[in-house]
Amino acid sequence: GLYGHEVTLEDGTTVTADAVYITQAIREPSSQIVQGFPNAMPPFANLSDEDIADIIAYIESLTP
Repeated sequence: GLYGHEVTLEDGTTVTADAVYITQAIREPSSQIVQGFPNAMPPFANLSDEDIADIIAYIESLTP
């Protein structure tokens, strides 16, 4: 249920969990930390654009 919904970041701002946000979260996880969650994810610089698109499509498919 994440894709397309708003999430609140540690600084109090909100963003929509769309392809742009998820791509940035995968490549630079410490750049926008979701409120209430620790910064525990390592960056995945070795993933191709296609790999990330596949991950996003999977996440999107889980949203009713």
